[in-house]
Amino acid sequence: MRDINENTVSAENQLPRDASTFYMGAEDAPKRLLILGNSITRHGPNAGIGWNRDWGMAASDIDHDYVHLLQSYLNEDGKKVLTMVRQSAAWERNHTEDTHLEDFLAAHAFAADLILFRLGENVPKTADMELFASRLREFLTYLNPKHSPIIFTSTVWESETRNTVIRELAREWDMPFIELTEIGRRDDLMAIGLFEHKGVAMHPGDAGMRYIADAVYPEIKARL
Repeated sequence: MRDINENTVSAENQLPRDASTFYMGAEDAPKRLLILGNSITRHGPNAGIGWNRDWGMAASDIDHDYVHLLQSYLNEDGKKVLTMVRQSAAWERNHTEDTHLEDFLAAHAFAADLILFRLGENVPKTADMELFASRLREFLTYLNPKHSPIIFTSTVWESETRNTVIRELAREWDMPFIELTEIGRRDDLMAIGLFEHKGVAMHPGDAGMRYIADAVYPEIKARL
């Protein structure tokens, strides 16, 4: 099993600030889905680590990252959903700041009918987990003015401290918690051998992206 601390892709500068949000689906769709993620959700080009693409690291193309797979599943099932994808690696790094909610006004105003929380990997290993728990609660409360359901996932790589916080909040709020650490146990679900940079190669490849999409979609489908 690969430990979360083996991921050497920097949590900083994964995307320009003005590119942190994008949308899929029709603006007039009756349902709204908010996806909160990090580099696994979207990472912009970075020649320094051999990643010259602009989608979920390390899918082979945009259609094979998990957010685009989820949207295709919704379309196939005839579900009319506007999806807001908010790359939130900066929040993982900066959740300790009193200003940690300031950049999320648009996500708050989006007023999603369902939220997918797919974060945790970039929370610093030295972070105070009690503070992380408190700020996570504040973060998701702010992003959820309609008190909509939230789907939680574990980290992709093993991190019991982070996952305990996420799991406990899901349990407290009676929301689903989906375990994804199997990806970190299996080279066939990552991009091992496809990228020279170890951190990039440790991200989910196409099979890992489909694993994420297939794991969370039943919960999404049941709620939209």
